[in-house]
Amino acid sequence: MEQLPHDDLPVVTRRRWARTTLAVILVTVGILLAPVSAVAAWARVEVLDTNTFVATFAPLADDPAVQAYLADQAVAAINRSIDIPRIASDAIDGLTGLGAGPLATAALNSLKGAAAQGLQDIIENQVSRFVASDAFAVTWAKTLRLSHAQLIATLSSDPNSVGSADQQATIGIELGPIVERLKTVLVEKGLGFAERIPAIDRTIVIAKSDVVPVARFSYTVVAVSGTWLPWLALLFLVAGVLVAHRRVRTIAWTGVTLALVMILLGLAIVWGRFTFFDTVNPVPVATAGSLYDQFVGGLAGTIVAVAVLASVTAILAWFFGPFRAARSVRGFAALWLTRLRDAVRRPAAQKGDSQ
Repeated sequence: MEQLPHDDLPVVTRRRWARTTLAVILVTVGILLAPVSAVAAWARVEVLDTNTFVATFAPLADDPAVQAYLADQAVAAINRSIDIPRIASDAIDGLTGLGAGPLATAALNSLKGAAAQGLQDIIENQVSRFVASDAFAVTWAKTLRLSHAQLIATLSSDPNSVGSADQQATIGIELGPIVERLKTVLVEKGLGFAERIPAIDRTIVIAKSDVVPVARFSYTVVAVSGTWLPWLALLFLVAGVLVAHRRVRTIAWTGVTLALVMILLGLAIVWGRFTFFDTVNPVPVATAGSLYDQFVGGLAGTIVAVAVLASVTAILAWFFGPFRAARSVRGFAALWLTRLRDAVRRPAAQKGDSQ
């Protein structure tokens, strides 16, 4: 049989194909934008807003892995700023200078190493007790605010930031407020030499310099599109459904595809956890895991919510749609509902007849 040329196809058929093609394009764009918009909307709230940033990471003040790591870093910063062996040696030299005899002087000099170690143990003990105390939460919140301000300055390429474009820019947690508070704690405990601890300008690196350019680009995208991108994705999805010739089928397939895309995004977050470990090395895995899990917790919740909503929408569209299996399920459900209704009514009818 001779095939009819395209121009001889019925106008209705051509319009139907045009609508289907347009619907596929719109839905595809909407689905591709969905994971990007979810991340952008989450990042805009989580990263750009100081109060949200602080609230997100504040619970880490009670995390033992984070406490242990911050204590180690604080002790290391204190040791770099003051010479503990020199302080112990000067103290003993002061005693021997008071006129101690040769034997006493020799005995005291032999204790210099032990005295230095004793001071070191006292500092480590006091630091560990402080980071495990309830008072640490206030200092931690101050640290987070300072770190967030520095983070935004670095991502926005602020020339006044520590990590400006012409330096080895990094992203991390500012240690200064913690050491400053520890200085006060040590002095209050009778360790007067702690007054010599200077202001600490040190960052616990979370993202190295080679990651910063990517982070800056992401920051720009989030800052520009974080608000309207989710609405744009939703607009494409709704437009695709409205344009489609078979809307119920389109809703069902869109829901299934969107749920799968969200699942893939969730898997990408899981994979990103291991990548994050390499990025923050040498931060211990336990500490890095706590930081990462706390950070992406809100995004994980968004992904689950969207995936569940998309799945439920797809199931409802399938159940009430023109699918053969769905019609069978509806018929089976209607049959059992009828039987259940009859079973409930039958005892009541029998009771009425007996009266």
